Amino acid sequence: MAPGGGGLNSYDPSTEKFTRYVNNPDDPSSLSDGTITCIKQDSKGSLWIGTLGGLDRYNPETNGFEHFRNNITDSTSLSSNAISVVFEDSHGQLWIGTGTNGVEGSGLNRFDPSTGKVKRYQHDDSEPASLSSNNIASIVEAPDGRFWIATGGFSLRGGGLDQFDPDTGKAQHYTHNPQNEHSLSGDDLMSMWLDPSGMLWIGAWATGLNRMSLSEPGYFNRYQNDPYFPDSLSGDEVWSLFQDRSGILWVGTSHSGINKLSANRGQFSLYRNNPGNPASLSINAVGASPDELIATLTPLLRK
Repeated sequence: MAPGGGGLNSYDPSTEKFTRYVNNPDDPSSLSDGTITCIKQDSKGSLWIGTLGGLDRYNPETNGFEHFRNNITDSTSLSSNAISVVFEDSHGQLWIGTGTNGVEGSGLNRFDPSTGKVKRYQHDDSEPASLSSNNIASIVEAPDGRFWIATGGFSLRGGGLDQFDPDTGKAQHYTHNPQNEHSLSGDDLMSMWLDPSGMLWIGAWATGLNRMSLSEPGYFNRYQNDPYFPDSLSGDEVWSLFQDRSGILWVGTSHSGINKLSANRGQFSLYRNNPGNPASLSINAVGASPDELIATLTPLLRK
């Protein structure tokens, strides 16, 4: 995920070989940028790749990429080339978030793949119901059709958690209040997971894990590291979240390993690197997406 990344790799399990896709300045159909920030296959089968150089759509017929980028003279183009999220809602509508890898974003885009045009939703100091931040870290859709948007991202400031109505474009904000222990633990957010019971889990850049029931919006329970409690969260930099089919929540941190939280429990089990044990976690830093968390977990759990 660092700048100057190695591009995109396609794996063929039948041959066990990789095909590499990289940025080539002399080839306009090559990848927009070597740093891949997100990958999404939509309900129509199109493969979308977010990069630090814009949004790409893979064309299997040409084995190349179609590019969608910001044009400073066109307000219907993507608001930024630093793509953080490609999200498809329950109606098949694509939404493109921006701001990632330390590159400031420029809000959220409702994207029309057929034209490449967008409608932009951005923070506006003069409009209280606008997005709280232009850095979009994660998006989930609630059963009522409204979105929950975590703002912030890798090395980026956020404005807390937004409940966003895609029909009106208006947002309600939930932020950290130092006087309220049941407010959000911090405003710089990284990740989210909505479980089937209606619990929204929110990972923060440096202030731990938050849990909020959709039936009680704005009331958060916090999970944070306590050096005197070995079963607490191992670290407060929560980068990735994933809940498996058994209901176990897996929590990836920036340098404190992976935490396992069983359903209806407040105690964490920890997986981390042990230099003396080759069967332990290979590294304590876990990437900022569910896919990266799963990829880190899979070889460990097979042992």
